[in-house]
Parts: sequence; C-alpha cells; structure tokens
Amino acid sequence: MKAHLFAYGTLEIPAVMFAVTGQHYRGEAAVLPDYSRFLLVNKHYPGIVFRQNARVNGVLYRNLSPRVWQRLDRYEDVFYQRQRVKIVTAKGEILNAWTYIIPGNKQHLLSPIPWSRHYFIKHRLRRFIAGITRRVNGQHQLQRV
Repeated sequence: MKAHLFAYGTLEIPAVMFAVTGQHYRGEAAVLPDYSRFLLVNKHYPGIVFRQNARVNGVLYRNLSPRVWQRLDRYEDVFYQRQRVKIVTAKGEILNAWTYIIPGNKQHLLSPIPWSRHYFIKHRLRRFIAGITRRVNGQHQLQRV
C-alpha cells in the first residue's frame, strides 16, 4: 500500500532522497503543526518532537511504495520512530503522512540548537551523500553517517 512521507531534515533534500531510495521524487512544501525540529547532539541532522503551538516546515512526498518504505526505515534505523501525523500542504490540504520522530526515551539526545537546512547543504551535504552512497553500494544495511 502506498503512503505519504513528511520529510523535515536530510530527506527533504532531493539528492539525499535519491541516494536513499534510488528514485527521483517531486516534493511539495508542507507544514507539520505542533512539532519542533532540533539538531541532534554531535550529529549533522535533526529530529522532531511534539511541541504544542510550534510548526516544522518540510517536504511532502506522495504515494511511496512499500519497497521505498523499507529503504527509508533502514536509513532512519532504530533511532527514529515512524509515526503517522497530519500535515498541511501549501495549498491548504490536510493529509495523513508518515514521518520519523524522536521517541520520548531518546529526546535527551536533542540539542537546543535549531537545525539549518542551508548550513547542512553548504557544509555537510557532499560528504553525507558520499557516506550514504558507500553504504548503499558496499553494505546490505543502510545506515546514517
């Protein structure tokens, strides 16, 4: 069964989504209400947690296949928890989508620093993609670098 993904971090970057899934997707702007995004301690990528009256901007990818979900789950590993959320598209559409959150028992690993997509792309993206590509080509288990 196909389902939607709300991406708010590395997966919202088309090059990362392609490196993980092997497919090109057209994403569209979306917002996740009542969540906040923070940089993880000693990492270059973010996590989200429930925070009433907050919002996270991100990208909606529609109708992903079960095979793609398997790759996404391996990429996100056991650190994140896939959860169904309600998102709002730029056109005002309210949709159910899956996203990866930081579960309560791991929220202490979030820093107080907001994640910067611009900084990540400028300073970390090339090396991050190379790490994903090495793992996809050289190992069966896809993991974050």
